[in-house]
Amino acid sequence: MKMRIGLIASTLLLIGWRDTLGQVNPDARQGPSQPSLTTDLRHRAEQGEAEAQYQLAVQLSQIENPEDSAEAPKWFRKAAEQGHAQAQAQVGELYLLGMDGVDKDLQQAITWFRKAAEQGDALGQAELAFMYETGAGVPQNYAEAVRWYTRAADQGLPLAQFDLAYMYENGRGVTADIEKAVHLYELAALGVPTARHNLAVLYLQGGGSVRKDPVLGYKWAVLAVSAEVQRLFHERKVDQEHRLGHALIFVEDIAKSINNSQKRTGYRLAEEWINSNASHLGEEPRMFTTATKKFR
Repeated sequence: MKMRIGLIASTLLLIGWRDTLGQVNPDARQGPSQPSLTTDLRHRAEQGEAEAQYQLAVQLSQIENPEDSAEAPKWFRKAAEQGHAQAQAQVGELYLLGMDGVDKDLQQAITWFRKAAEQGDALGQAELAFMYETGAGVPQNYAEAVRWYTRAADQGLPLAQFDLAYMYENGRGVTADIEKAVHLYELAALGVPTARHNLAVLYLQGGGSVRKDPVLGYKWAVLAVSAEVQRLFHERKVDQEHRLGHALIFVEDIAKSINNSQKRTGYRLAEEWINSNASHLGEEPRMFTTATKKFR
């Protein structure tokens, strides 16, 4: 199963919150806490400093003011034209999505993603890979997608680790390797919640050198519910249980197929994973018990 994170989310995540690609608060678009910093950045940006232009664009894009957010593309573009790799990736996103007054243009998106990718920017590499994987604006080429996903994944980008795992799971551009896919999904699980669901499925099914393990399947299913509750909390969805839908049904079905001892073990393993990764998970550790207590 591949449900890729929205590119807008990935853009903002890499800008400031996406060193892990999660856990992300999609509503964290707010004005800078130090207005003078934006004033100083604007002065430096107007003087032609590429990094200041990029940082100013980042701040403007996170302000809930249409006039400010609409100004961000101008500064991303100015920084990109000076060779700023992260800005080049953001310009690629703007063309890919057709947003903030920028017309959608896949060829321009590819051009800017490639510029960023060739400079070693992980987002640029991952998005260029995605273009090759999907055949968006270029002939579909799984091998080339794997090449660029690998470069980005090697830099620790969870989105790329997730996409590369999917390629290994399904044998796209590489020989299918479920063990490699599991390893990559586990790396991505901190930042890409869908990776947790995919791990649950793989452990429940088994395959290749990965043995069927319902306890580990339950662990990852519980963690998938935890991630979904966290997402809904940040989106301020109050009817969470109704909206959880598939995630709840999935973990409940697994619970019916295993005994109480296996459930307890799987839940304990999920707790241990949360606790050992607490510093990377934002508010999720605090919310975990409440979100998943019915599955203990």
